[in-house]
Amino acid sequence: MPSLAAALWAVSLLILAVGAVVFGSRIVGVIDRRSVSWLDAWLRTAVIVVALIGLVALAPSFVLTWEPVSAMSRTTQEMIGAGVWTLGLTLGIAGLWWLHRGSRI
Repeated sequence: MPSLAAALWAVSLLILAVGAVVFGSRIVGVIDRRSVSWLDAWLRTAVIVVALIGLVALAPSFVLTWEPVSAMSRTTQEMIGAGVWTLGLTLGIAGLWWLHRGSRI
């Protein structure tokens, strides 16, 4: 019997998949920045916020709670956490720059 956490993950992934199919073209399509609809703007904003939270908050937390990392010294954990946070922030900013250049945000 699957656990409650596994069921919640499965439902979350299903919701994300359905959302990607339904709203995918509205989220990643090229837009005219002067006449973007409010729905497209809010959908893109929601995706950006969730992605940045995942990259900057959840990824470092996940890495730091990973058993091999949690067994290391406190200083090493802090350096790994700062590195993962910096990488996530860099990827987020680079992604925003790339999407902006392509007229997608």
